[in-house]
Order: sequence, then C-alpha cells, then structure tokens
Amino acid sequence: SDLSVFQKSLRLYRQENFLAGLRKTLVSYANHWTERFNQSADTLHFQRALNLQRQALLFNPDLETYFQTGYTYHCFALKYEQHKNTPNYLDSVHYYYTLALQKITSSNDFENMKLLAENIDKLSLISPYRYGAISDLVPAYERLLQSERKATEGAKWRLQVNERAKYYSQ
Repeated sequence: SDLSVFQKSLRLYRQENFLAGLRKTLVSYANHWTERFNQSADTLHFQRALNLQRQALLFNPDLETYFQTGYTYHCFALKYEQHKNTPNYLDSVHYYYTLALQKITSSNDFENMKLLAENIDKLSLISPYRYGAISDLVPAYERLLQSERKATEGAKWRLQVNERAKYYSQ
C-alpha cells in the first residue's frame, strides 16, 4: 500500500541521512493525511498530518513545506470554523503562508503562486475582520505576477526577434 511505501522511504532516508529526501517524503506523507482529513473531517488525520509536517520543518524547510503546513491548518479552519483552536490555527496559516510567500519572493518561484493566492483569498473570506493582515500578502503576490508577466513577455519578444533574425538570414 501507499503507506508502507512511505514508511519504507522514511526508513531508508533516515539510514542514509538524506535530509532533503526525508523532508520531501514527510511532506507528501503529510499531504496524504491532509487529503484524508478533507474527505473525512477526522481530526486524527489532521493530527497525523501536523506531526509529519513538524518533523519536516526541522530539515531546512522549503516553499512546499511551509505552504503545505499552512494549508493543513487552513483545511482545519475551513472545516471547523467554530472550534476553540481555530483562531490559533488561523494564526498558523498566516505564519506559514507568509514564510511560503517570502520563499517565493526570494526565489521567484511561481509554481505555487496561484495556489497560494487562491488560499489567501479563501483565508480573507473566512475571517476578514480579523485577517486584514492577509491583505499585506497580496501586494507581494501582485508584484511577483507582474515580474512573471514581464519575464514571459521579455522571453516572447526575444523569441520573435530570434525568429525574425533567422528568417532574414535565410
């Protein structure tokens, strides 16, 4: 089964002390439990996901680790809006999404940008009065989109120039 594969890889990476592999495996194992939680609303699955993410956060966390940790808390807040822990979990969402955004900003990594933006929108819907701070993240997001647009336009323009140059040289 999937789970035994996860457990085998974890064991192997631990033996080899391969930390990046270990972190990636922990994160994808955690995602598995987050998705199970989304389907079942079983808080045990939520706890399992969090425990794995906490372990993953010990190994030089990357964008995905931060994003997925925030996302797990986010899923809980969406399912259990009235739960006594939800306000704290929303703080965690904000904290980890901010870290993810900082990673994106420093590396110009656009892959998770759209996902992050959608989640930021959702988060401000859950709790706009309390989470005005979320809107602080949006300008950073928009700046990145602009620079991405410029980059792709630049690349297209260079491509056209090259095509023309080829055409004329023939």
